[in-house]
Amino acid sequence: ILYTSNESVGAHAEYIRDGLNWDLWWNNLENFFKHGKTFGISMMMTINALSLFSLLEFMDKMLELKNKYNRISPGCSLNILRHPNFQSVLVLDEKIRFKFADEIEKWISDNWCNGKNFFMEWERNDMVRLTNYLRETDIQNKYGYNIDECKINFDKFYKQYDIRRNKNFNLTFPNFV
Repeated sequence: ILYTSNESVGAHAEYIRDGLNWDLWWNNLENFFKHGKTFGISMMMTINALSLFSLLEFMDKMLELKNKYNRISPGCSLNILRHPNFQSVLVLDEKIRFKFADEIEKWISDNWCNGKNFFMEWERNDMVRLTNYLRETDIQNKYGYNIDECKINFDKFYKQYDIRRNKNFNLTFPNFV
């Protein structure tokens, strides 16, 4: 079994996972499906504030692989990042989180076929759990997050990340800015 990690596509994936070459990673994944002797692929996904911006495009790519190769693989586990809390999806404004939750629910509705497209119940459950988490409203009391502090730390972190890794947040995530 091949274990690999990703949760976004293209420039988003390369920004989030410093050093990743998306095209090379994708081509290697396809090559593994075509030529590898494998039982399956486990796709470990770390859902953070930035990954939401291309998460559904990534899930489309996973469904593409499942259908192309008639397999339940890759099995996609959506693991919600909670720490550091300034990278959590909860740092996003409620309006943005609810918009993503709506889009994910629509994606599930459009793509869930009781396993006929190799999209499994546990994957659906992970996505539903994510939509519930995105709709959290009592963040301060439930999780002890000081959202204003998280937003300040988010800003500080990515400004330094851009400097230290020669990246550009504003160009990579223009919809976020």
